Order: sequence, then structure tokens, then C-alpha cells
Amino acid sequence: MMNVEDYKQALVKLPGESPRMVLLEESFAQYVIVGDTLKPNAFPSCGKCEGFRVKLRKANGDTRKKLESLRDAHLKTAEVQRSNYADHKVMALRNDDWLTMVIDGMDQAKTNIPRFAKEDKHTTGLPKIITHITGVMVYTGKGVREFAFVDMGQFPHDSNLCVEVILRSLLLVKMDLKNKLFLQMDNCARENKNKFICALAHLLVETGIFEEVS
Repeated sequence: MMNVEDYKQALVKLPGESPRMVLLEESFAQYVIVGDTLKPNAFPSCGKCEGFRVKLRKANGDTRKKLESLRDAHLKTAEVQRSNYADHKVMALRNDDWLTMVIDGMDQAKTNIPRFAKEDKHTTGLPKIITHITGVMVYTGKGVREFAFVDMGQFPHDSNLCVEVILRSLLLVKMDLKNKLFLQMDNCARENKNKFICALAHLLVETGIFEEVS
């Protein structure tokens, strides 16, 4: 049974609604948590959503109906993906068969150094050191492990980097591995969702490290 802190980490914001929290586990139904405990942009709008929003401002008639239909289908897919991620996060925290790993890279514009509190004409044009951060959150039966992998542009940001991050993260939590691994990553085909990552998933199963990788 999860403790209260684990439960709070497992809470998710309902897509498309105000920052209201919902209970995911009946065993914690006695706790009612309401309020802005998640930032309003916990699930920020994606590029496709922004694209639909811009096009809908100018569209009308049949074109608008078609765009609305495509947008609704996209939102439904995103809702299913978020629900699936939330389910696997809770299962990992409950110490079930799943280990859940979330991988995301930060925008380089936010991590290049030096970073000044306020830019002016004297600092804007100065050369900066390129610094890229790949953040990882691993949900286990013992809680959430967080890692940050930093590079300075010396490695190509492709599937090789993603594979390295996955394997190093697994090594760091090797004492908490489960039978199944759930990977949550961006939809970037260049880095994350391609044949090389699929090959790694197959290798992890073929070598007996996991029974299933999804």
C-alpha cells in the first residue's frame, strides 16, 4: 500500500479541466485534495494543438469542421496516452510488476550558460556555452528517482544519446528493476521513437532483463 506522499505523486490533472485533482486509488478515497497543487501548465499545449488553434482562427465552413474533427481526434489520443502513463506510474509506485521511466530533454535556450537574470544589449550578443540536459524520472516501488544527464554538445542528439540515457538510468536503479518496463518519451522520431529504440526494447526482452517493454 502506498503512503500519502507516494499517492500525491501519483495524482494527475484531468485533461482540459481546471487544476483540480482526482483520486486514482480507492484505498485513498478518504483523502480529498482540491486546489492548485499542480501548476496550470502541468500538461502544456503541444505543437499540434497550437497549430490547430492558429488555423481555426482563420477557418470557416467545412474547413473549420474538418479541423475541429482532427483536433478532437488528436485530443482524444493525447488523453488516452496521459491516462496510460498515469496508470503505469501508479502501478510502479504500488510496487507492481512495472518500472516506469520518463525521459525528456530541456530546450537548450534555457540551459546555455552563463544565464543572466536580465539580458541587455551588452550580454545578448555574448557567446554562451551550449549545455543540454536530459532529465529522467524513474518510478519504483521505493519512490521516485530523478536523474539529470548533462552534455555540452559533444554528442549528437540522436537515438544514441537516448539509448545511453536509458541504459545508464537502468544501471542506477538496478536494485529496483521489475518484470516490465514502461518508457514515456517525446514523439521525436530522430531521438526517441525509431527503429533503434525499438531494437533496444527487443534486446532488453531478449536478454531476459525484462519480460515486456512498452
